[in-house]
Amino acid sequence: MFEKISSDIMIGKSCPYSFADVKASGFDNISLFGANSNSITSVKKEESPKTKDKQLYDVWKNANPKLTPAFFKEVVNISKEVKCDPEDLVALMYGESELNPKKTSGNKKYHGLIQFYEPSLKAAIKDAIKEGRAEGLKKDITVEKLKKLSAEQQLPYVKAYLILFKEYCGLGNKKLSGGELWGMIKSPKLTKQKNAKFFRRLEKELDNIKKSMLKYETPFHVEKKRN
Repeated sequence: MFEKISSDIMIGKSCPYSFADVKASGFDNISLFGANSNSITSVKKEESPKTKDKQLYDVWKNANPKLTPAFFKEVVNISKEVKCDPEDLVALMYGESELNPKKTSGNKKYHGLIQFYEPSLKAAIKDAIKEGRAEGLKKDITVEKLKKLSAEQQLPYVKAYLILFKEYCGLGNKKLSGGELWGMIKSPKLTKQKNAKFFRRLEKELDNIKKSMLKYETPFHVEKKRN
């Protein structure tokens, strides 16, 4: 008959492997043929489910091909500390900068992944150092120096920035909705006031951004299709 031993396995009647042997080895989706239950036509090993950071990478790498798996792994770590959904955090950064760490606003006041405002950035770094959360931060960073960092290198500053504004907005230790998360960046004042209408509008924007990623309707892909 035939025999093929790999992640997809075909075993004929003359094969020394039994159904029980293969099943015990962790394979799934086993098909049998013939009257002999020890005869196996195909076996496929069950794949491990993707981790959240790999799921994010598969979707959001389309927005910026320079983003690395390590970037998304750190985004997941930050989201655990800030207590927010990691995809909301990625969508927020896309909404602010299209995930471009060199992005500068039209009025030249805001820069980087989440459009840092320099006085607030300095306050966030000072707070992080005071609280013993200074890993990956440089005390003397300026927005001009910040823009020279990669997206991954900017993430410690993103974390410090979000933690500072979460404290300022009085959101304590709670799990943040997408609206609250983006609201801390868009308008700390309205977020501190717990403006529900403002939160709903931002959540809708985040949802639209996430849907656009699934359709590959990012500027990068639109340009790619044109070419």
